Amino acid sequence: MQDRILGITVALTGAYAVYHGMGFSAEKGVLASAGALPVLVGLLLLGLGVSVAIKTRGKSSGFEGHWQRLLYFGLLTAAYILGLSHLGFIMATPPYLLVLLALTGDRPKKARIYAGLALAVIMTAGTYALFDKVFRLLLP
Repeated sequence: MQDRILGITVALTGAYAVYHGMGFSAEKGVLASAGALPVLVGLLLLGLGVSVAIKTRGKSSGFEGHWQRLLYFGLLTAAYILGLSHLGFIMATPPYLLVLLALTGDRPKKARIYAGLALAVIMTAGTYALFDKVFRLLLP
C-alpha cells in the first residue's frame, strides 16, 4: 500500500512539473524553451509513478523501513530550493549533492567524503557549463 501511495505521489509530482513547464513561453514550441527540461522530467516521473502504482497493487517491496530517508530527502530538497535563490547554483548545489550522497549510502568514511565532495563539485561544474555553453541559459 505504501509503495502505491509513493507511486501516486511521484506521478502527481510529474504532472505538476509538466503543467508548469508548459507554462513557459515558447516561440518554437515547448521543447525549444526553458520549459523543456521540466516537461521531460515531469513526463518521466509521471510514467514511473503510474508504473509503480500499478505494479505494486497488493505487494510489499520492503520499502517500509526507508520512510525516514525519504522524509530527509524531501526536507533537504526543500532547503536546497529555498537556498538556491539566496546562495546561487554554484554555492548551493555541492553541499546538497554531498548530503544527498551521504543519505543514500552507508555511513561515510573519510575517503568517501572526499570522493563525494569531488563528485559534487565536478557535477556542479559540469551542469553549470552545460547550461551556460550549450543551452545558453543562466542559472541562479
